[in-house]
Amino acid sequence: MAYIKRMLCLASSRRPPAGRCIAGVEVDDDGLGAWVRPVSPRGSREVSEEERAYRDGSEPRVFDLIDVPLLSRAPAGHQTENHVLDPSRYWVRVGRAPWERALAAVAPADAPLWASGASTAAGLNDRVPDEAAACEGRSLMLVRPAQLTLEAADEPASPGTVRRRVRAGFEWAETAYRIIVTDPVAEERCLAEPGGILRLRNALVCVSLSQGYKGFAYKLAASVLTPGRAGAS
Repeated sequence: MAYIKRMLCLASSRRPPAGRCIAGVEVDDDGLGAWVRPVSPRGSREVSEEERAYRDGSEPRVFDLIDVPLLSRAPAGHQTENHVLDPSRYWVRVGRAPWERALAAVAPADAPLWASGASTAAGLNDRVPDEAAACEGRSLMLVRPAQLTLEAADEPASPGTVRRRVRAGFEWAETAYRIIVTDPVAEERCLAEPGGILRLRNALVCVSLSQGYKGFAYKLAASVLTPGRAGAS
């Protein structure tokens, strides 16, 4: 049976092959509730431009309050927050949330970002073996590090090629991280900085644990939230 969840949007990130991952926390009369990730019924689960559009053709943005029409829960391993979207109905923006509202969704300072110890060549604590990910009961967390550094660098991609990627470096729960940024707004801002380095002292990071790929699930900075983005009309 179809249903609607009102969601505070905390992430709108790139998701292959050509879509987005939209995620946030449910909003009800008692405040903020569980995490929600609307997904398509396709195997890749990305949300297309048409599926996520408002009636006026505009796109969801972080800090939007959105009524999202859904069809069913669709947990997939550690991604327990997934709900299949209803492609026949528009999403409805019902307002904007202030910066302080998002702060209520920040994880406890001692809550680790899943298992640590597995890193890619360019990352640090940025992936989790499939067997460890299978023991996790969530795939989305919002953290508020004391300092956040976004840095762009060329990294090996397919054999013989390199790709410029932006990574987020920060410490949380006494562990250091360096993870790929999939937030297009944060990427653009970092790439425009001299030297491709951006340091932020008042930012939130929505970290998503990806689907498994070649034995690992990856920790991604699905959004970098700042007070300025909350204030945008």
